[in-house]
Amino acid sequence: MTSAETAYQFRHALLRDAAPLLRLGADVLRRSGRPRESEGLLTQSLARARRAGDRLLEGRAVQELATIWRETGRTAEAEEGFGRALAIHREVGDRTGEAMGLANLAIVYRTMGRMAPAEELLRGAVKLFRQMKSRRQEGVVLSNLAIVLKITGRLPKSFTNSASADSLALLRRARAYSPA
Repeated sequence: MTSAETAYQFRHALLRDAAPLLRLGADVLRRSGRPRESEGLLTQSLARARRAGDRLLEGRAVQELATIWRETGRTAEAEEGFGRALAIHREVGDRTGEAMGLANLAIVYRTMGRMAPAEELLRGAVKLFRQMKSRRQEGVVLSNLAIVLKITGRLPKSFTNSASADSLALLRRARAYSPA
């Protein structure tokens, strides 16, 4: 291997490996109420993932940017971002990312009052999480689906208590098998 090839591989590794660290820092900033700084780190992470040609990391960075846009009221940007991230997750075969993308896009649609597509996306996310045996995420998405059904007047009162109990049971089982 020539020194030029070695330098290229080293540069590529630096670009690729810095992206997740930037995303981690961005998550800490977002959760501590500093979305602007978080968005800046995610933008850097996205640029590095693109330069490294890492579509998986690119999809995750776009999805996290879309989360910030949703949380800061930039609904149109969030809708476009989640749609882009969803396409990338599907392209690279990232089923967890795809399921999260479906659920996040559904929340945007629910916020916009677009209940039919929100319901469809949530049902798709439930199906994927169920296939992956991700009980905790399945329970969270089922709760969001129940909200959509309640808003549209299609959640029978007799179902509400049993649905809540089912969701709680799923969450309890998930916690028993998940690290704290």
